[in-house]
Amino acid sequence: MGSLIMTKGTKLLVAHFNNEFSTYIDFYRDPATMALFNAGDPGYTDLFTITKQVKDLTDPNHTRRTDRRTLLPNIDPGDHPAGFRHTNLQARWLWFLHRGLLPANDQIIAQGIYTALNDASYSNITFSCVESAAGAVQTAAANAGNDGGTKYQQILLTTPNMGAGSPAAGVPGIDMPNN
Repeated sequence: MGSLIMTKGTKLLVAHFNNEFSTYIDFYRDPATMALFNAGDPGYTDLFTITKQVKDLTDPNHTRRTDRRTLLPNIDPGDHPAGFRHTNLQARWLWFLHRGLLPANDQIIAQGIYTALNDASYSNITFSCVESAAGAVQTAAANAGNDGGTKYQQILLTTPNMGAGSPAAGVPGIDMPNN
């Protein structure tokens, strides 16, 4: 184990994004917030910057984070099974967005989010992350899906195994015993 895909942290992130872009999809449909995800716009930055930028300063139920950043999960001990705190999760996730996610995949994911936010016929956005075959490169896809008449956007990131150790100097390893 110990790969990026099999960690509780990755599962927590996927669950967080699935909740954010279903329960709070209207928050992200605010024109100024939605525009941040438009990878086709010359002013587009990247998902790393957007993650650090998007905050909800009005809805106290949206996040319990003191910094009000909605694209980062709550990291309080009570938010995780058995009270474990994923202290390294945020640092590893931000590193991945900044250094590990290929720019082309960043844009595919952002544009997939933007497409669904910009079209009210999409009810939500679902996220999935799977491990690629040995030697395969990182890929991303954004595709419309339909489940019983409900249109949704599916974002899929396929990435090689990322070991439990530190991915780079200054970036912590996976939290143990949490994996």
